[in-house]
Amino acid sequence: CGFCFDCKQCVSFCPQEAITRYRDNPAGEKVSTNYAKCVGCHLCSLVCPCGYIQMGMGDGL
Repeated sequence: CGFCFDCKQCVSFCPQEAITRYRDNPAGEKVSTNYAKCVGCHLCSLVCPCGYIQMGMGDGL
């Protein structure tokens, strides 16, 4: 569906604890990623039942 329904799977499965939940965010976002902690393992996108999390290649490191 492409929408986050706050199942918290990404938060639970992230081995680096790089994903945190927003509470009552007026912008509608449910999760935030700390890219300094993220190692690009893609577990968050694999466990997301709705396809909300999209992984990319970054901005040309």
